[in-house]
Amino acid sequence: MITRHSRFGRTAFLLCLGLLTAKGAFAQDKPSDLTSGTAVNQREVVTNGSFSHGLSTWSKQGQLELQVLEPDASGAPSVLMSSRKEYDASIVQDIRESLEKAGPGWYEISARLRTAHGSETGSITVKVNGEVVTTSQVGINDKGFTRVSAKRLVNWDGKLSSAVIYAASKRQAEVMANISSDTSKKHSDLIIADVSMVKVSDTTTVDTPQPDPKLRPKRAVVGAIRWDGYTGESDAVGRGVNKALGPAKYHYRVPFYGRITGQDSVDVPAPTLSIIEEEIRHAHAGGIDYWAFDWYPAGYHNMDSARKLYLSSPLSRYVKWCVVLGTGGFSLKEDLPGLVAEMKLDRYQKVLGDRPLIYYMGAKQDVAKVISAIREACKEAGLANPYVVGMAWSANQAASNLMDSGCDAMTQYAAGGASGAAFQDYVASQKGSWEKYAKTGMQVVPWVSTSWDSRPYFDNPSSFYIEKDNTRWVQQGTPQEIAGLLKKALDWNEAHPEANVTNTVLIYAWNENTEGGWIVPTLFEIRDSGRPQRLDAIRDMLVKVRGPWAPMPESVPQDTN
Repeated sequence: MITRHSRFGRTAFLLCLGLLTAKGAFAQDKPSDLTSGTAVNQREVVTNGSFSHGLSTWSKQGQLELQVLEPDASGAPSVLMSSRKEYDASIVQDIRESLEKAGPGWYEISARLRTAHGSETGSITVKVNGEVVTTSQVGINDKGFTRVSAKRLVNWDGKLSSAVIYAASKRQAEVMANISSDTSKKHSDLIIADVSMVKVSDTTTVDTPQPDPKLRPKRAVVGAIRWDGYTGESDAVGRGVNKALGPAKYHYRVPFYGRITGQDSVDVPAPTLSIIEEEIRHAHAGGIDYWAFDWYPAGYHNMDSARKLYLSSPLSRYVKWCVVLGTGGFSLKEDLPGLVAEMKLDRYQKVLGDRPLIYYMGAKQDVAKVISAIREACKEAGLANPYVVGMAWSANQAASNLMDSGCDAMTQYAAGGASGAAFQDYVASQKGSWEKYAKTGMQVVPWVSTSWDSRPYFDNPSSFYIEKDNTRWVQQGTPQEIAGLLKKALDWNEAHPEANVTNTVLIYAWNENTEGGWIVPTLFEIRDSGRPQRLDAIRDMLVKVRGPWAPMPESVPQDTN
């Protein structure tokens, strides 16, 4: 996906709120009070969070200087964090021992933050056994303290080996662009006070309304994410893609319509209608029911071009579509009316009968109003209540985000990896994560991550994507192994019908070739075998599971979408 340096840890996105209130909106299936019946005597995990004993119990994380400041008007001391070289350069406290005593559950995580000069966005993060649990990013400035606070599920499997709490901040421009910070530049000096992490509930689940199981379809529905950054040499994103895939060792990833132009150069052109229609034919033949398009607004690096071409094609009825919001700017005023109009058409993917399907990257507290506005617009248009599936990176984060946002279910955009792990280990990790999500009591759409390997951006960083860690990658699976992973997701749905009433799965991805996740036919597949091998393996598996489907006709009338 565009406008990020590294996808992990990146959740904020540009929102252009233009209209609507939630008055008269659909019931959002908002989970009930998580603390109902399970309240505990509040237990503080942080020691010396008020800094009344100076920096006792606190240490440094990253490059920065620390100074305890005199009490402000509230009478509380604070700490200045200056000369910060990383976005998460912060005071940090080891809370493993106190957290282990308090145990898993829901926690209120909070602090007061301000900048010494200017504006940024700030958050408080807890990292448990390497897994990040963070508050939403909140705007902070030098005018006064802003309280940053959120209820978050903090749970872990097995031994609690590490747990810390710290602050982080990003420049507003970086948040708007969904990118990681440039460590070559100094970050704003931060001032922090009153850090707290209080346990409010012993439960590790969410009490969320469940869809009617009678609506569950027998036939599994298979979707695949589309990231359309292949915009050609005329645009910075397209040039970045070509640069990333340029080295010969990455040529095997080039989509079928690209060209090898030299030993270390490629040309993946901007989409045309003929390219999109050939993709539709490949996807339909492979058994893909719908594409989940990462949403980018009109004209944004031409990343809406593929979506517009798809919508202009009469073939679009053969591979339906839905939207992934949170990946780029989405204006309720400019973009929502057109999206609602599309939801009325048969080609827009529905679930549970006639509910339009929406995925939402980083669906946290700050997007609850957007989701509510979308529900209201659909109601006014006579549409069923949209089925909104949030995207998180862990079960803890998913449960917390569902509570914040009012989503109906949760999934994951992709699964990360490390140290060139074997594909079978990658598969096992994903299966384990599906189980962890389901144990929270929420509806789960299993994700089928075909790989993770963004090293092309480590070798050739671009203006929109800099990968700073070349150890976060996994081995590519064979076509049969990728089809086997999809089969495991379908089997999981059958074994857990109550956990995914929609009976859909989501593949990462159709065309995230630069990040390592794809099933789109590649130039090398077609050149070497004359066949789209990954899609053929998926097709063969799906025929056994779902039975055959009718092929697309050679010509399609223009007038029915």
